Parts: sequence; C-alpha cells; structure tokens
Amino acid sequence: MARRTESRRPLTVGELVKRHQDATGDSYADIARKTGLSKALVGVLANDMTKGVPRASTLTALHEGLGIALETLQAAAFASAGMASGGGGSTSQRVAALVPVLEQLADRDLAVIEGMALMMAKNDGLADG
Repeated sequence: MARRTESRRPLTVGELVKRHQDATGDSYADIARKTGLSKALVGVLANDMTKGVPRASTLTALHEGLGIALETLQAAAFASAGMASGGGGSTSQRVAALVPVLEQLADRDLAVIEGMALMMAKNDGLADG
C-alpha cells in the first residue's frame, strides 16, 4: 500500500502563540509580561490578525520571551501573511513584506542590502551603470 505524504505548511504566529498557551496555561497578559509586548498585540498575533508580516522586533520579543526558535517564528510570520518563507506570494506581496524589516535595519546594513540589490539588478540588465 502506498504511503501518503502530506506537504506540511508552516504554523502561523497565532498557532505558535496558542500552542504556547496550551503547553503553559499562559494568558495574553502573561505572554505580554514575558515578551514586553502589549496585551492587545498578543491578542492580535494569537488570532492571526496582523496585516502583513509581523515586525522583526515582535518576532525577537516572542523568541526571547517564550523561547520559540527565531527560524520557526520567521517562517510562521510569512505563513501568517499568506506566503511561503523565502519566495511565496506575488512580487508585490514579497516586497511589501520586506519593507517593515528593512525599515528596522541599521543604516550600514541597509546600505549593504541596497548595494547588493543594485548590483544584482545591474547584472540582470535591469539597472543603469
């Protein structure tokens, strides 16, 4: 008999928060206290009501406060926004998901990414210079 394999989608941030609650009995207030996030934001996250990908600082707070692996949270952030990590969704969705992350970078890091993007565009014949 053939074995059926299912493709496993990443959990959303809300599903991770709810799993944490199930395992620990933590309330939204408990999670807010542990992470430094507001109780309201914890509720938004737990119910997958974020618009787009949650901010990097939010994911870091969940990682540090709840002990969830950062890589797991990053994949969950993309799943929460309806895209696969690292390439799902339309180009405009993917660019929009990057904007909040780019806005949080230090100037030197942003300059590196900008230089890389311009170099890649030039190599692909998409930029002058």
